[in-house]
Amino acid sequence: MAATGRRSPAQLIVGILVIIGLLALAAGIYYFTTASGKLPTWFPGYLAGSTHHHIKRAIAGVVVAVLCGIGVWFVRGRRSRIASA
Repeated sequence: MAATGRRSPAQLIVGILVIIGLLALAAGIYYFTTASGKLPTWFPGYLAGSTHHHIKRAIAGVVVAVLCGIGVWFVRGRRSRIASA
């Protein structure tokens, strides 16, 4: 078989989900560890001089990362089961 160099739609979905999941996880960890006043001004939730942590935003970021991981698991798991059948 000759390699066409094209990726299947499943690989594209996996790539997008991995990127979104990693970004959401990074944002979630950043929200957990950084006070609102120390966030960059372009980051949602920035409050000048605040010592409050955005726990709900942090949890939301981690939840989105977990959901993306589950999505990757479903997409890759279905493909491997079909290939082995």
